[in-house]
Amino acid sequence: MCYTGVNFSASRFLALIQKVCSMPTLTIASLGDFQVWRELTPLPSDAWPTQKSKALFKILLSARGQRVTADQLMEWLWPDVSPSKARNNLWVTVSQARRVLEPELPARGNSAFLLSDEAGYRLALGETIQWDVAHFLATCGRLQGKHTLEARTRLLEEARACYNGDYLADDPHEEWALALREELQRRYLQVLMDLGECYAEAGRYAEAIEQARAVIAREAAAEPAYQALMRYAYYMGDQRTARQSYDACVRALRDDLGAAP
Repeated sequence: MCYTGVNFSASRFLALIQKVCSMPTLTIASLGDFQVWRELTPLPSDAWPTQKSKALFKILLSARGQRVTADQLMEWLWPDVSPSKARNNLWVTVSQARRVLEPELPARGNSAFLLSDEAGYRLALGETIQWDVAHFLATCGRLQGKHTLEARTRLLEEARACYNGDYLADDPHEEWALALREELQRRYLQVLMDLGECYAEAGRYAEAIEQARAVIAREAAAEPAYQALMRYAYYMGDQRTARQSYDACVRALRDDLGAAP
């Protein structure tokens, strides 16, 4: 099962996490609004002592458990500061982030989450961390097996529900978030396309059209979505909508790509 992040009411969200995750130490929502829960208690907006400590955590989160070198962190966080000052800033910021995640961590104690070695730093993504991105990707992964139409539709609906918005939407221009954001966007659009096909196969053409239109709303020149929308409208006997969709496709491809369908 997957949770859909901060759009749940607090009581419903926490009840679901307790049921599915057995009281995780950290819960992270990053699809759409960013929020962290520690032992199911949301961190207040002022929990992070500096914006750099919050950004450091997001960078390591975006690395998905892989090590990020100290040099790379310093380049992203303090590009205009001398190396010696940037390194000192990094040590302080790492300490601040660890203190946010583990307030009871003793001085010089080993963090369970923010790990370091001579090569750099990484976030230990394990059973004690529940992350909406991991849930979304795991649900997408479950689609690879053979399923009945009903089971595949349920999985696709579950994946769609996981996606509350683009990854770290509050940081739209940060270089360190772009690769993961683009990967998740591609997967989400494919979920919508596949779900539309499932609905159409079940004769649920109006719902199939909704999925195609949702793709077009995010990507105006998505020609496959227009093709799907035209097919679904045709199956419904709505040739007017099919024709209007073709005309819209022509305009979008001309305006965005200078191309014809």
